[in-house]
Amino acid sequence: MVDNLQGKYVHKLLHLVPKLQPDFESFGGAATRLKIADAAIKKFRATDKSALAELISSDCSSISNLITALKHPLSRYAMDRLCAAQRGIKYFGHPRECDSKCDTEQSTLALIRDQLNAALRSKNSNNFIRLLEAIASNLSENTVFTRFTPIYTKPDALGYYWEYPDASTITEHLTNLHLFLQAPAVISPLFKALTAIVILNCVHPFQDGNGRVSRIIFNGILQYYGMPQESYIPCKHYFIACDMGFTIRVRYTFMTNDWTEIVLFFCNLVDVHNFALNNTDSLHSPF
Repeated sequence: MVDNLQGKYVHKLLHLVPKLQPDFESFGGAATRLKIADAAIKKFRATDKSALAELISSDCSSISNLITALKHPLSRYAMDRLCAAQRGIKYFGHPRECDSKCDTEQSTLALIRDQLNAALRSKNSNNFIRLLEAIASNLSENTVFTRFTPIYTKPDALGYYWEYPDASTITEHLTNLHLFLQAPAVISPLFKALTAIVILNCVHPFQDGNGRVSRIIFNGILQYYGMPQESYIPCKHYFIACDMGFTIRVRYTFMTNDWTEIVLFFCNLVDVHNFALNNTDSLHSPF
């Protein structure tokens, strides 16, 4: 399949299972940040996503500084390559364009919340995998199963692309993820949720809808551990604003099995969202 692509082979992901018992001391300051973020998440309230999008794209220096922490030193380089590959068309749109996707994600989570909670308690990993397929099916309005063919990203301006794991490894990856999510509750809920979104994005178990499925599971796990059900973190808005900071860190995590950077990214994302929840009123868009 690689020979059929007009690009250069970058990396094939066939490994990475997170530690079932993470040593938070190994994260150093990140362990403390996780505890603070977990506490903040439990106090989140309903999100006016349109007001949030307006704030993110505004000239507010306070939130701009927080969003800068979500970007990566390679963000500008990555965006230049990506935009050039798209012939000058910006890859990411205005945050408002994500509102409908976030609404669909939130309504889908409301439909499957009980099933997800049951799957997180169940010892049967097949139930978890079937639920992921059901979510993808709901989003596409067609019956969806985990893929059985190779998939790749489009080559960037330099011809580099990303090959996702072989389809034969998907069940193993998703089973290991389910086992990890059942680890003792003393493990940070945010760490469990971010592990799910990272692995689902990198494994890409479906031909389409992987990002939406991963964001639904991310929020569902947080709700399972105490985030109010009326609250939903619209990750897509922040992933747009960070200029590929999320994608760069996800791929770094999968190549190195070093989770510190992605942990800090999500701690910073919680900080941004907490600030946004408390400051959208300044734009005359009350919750």
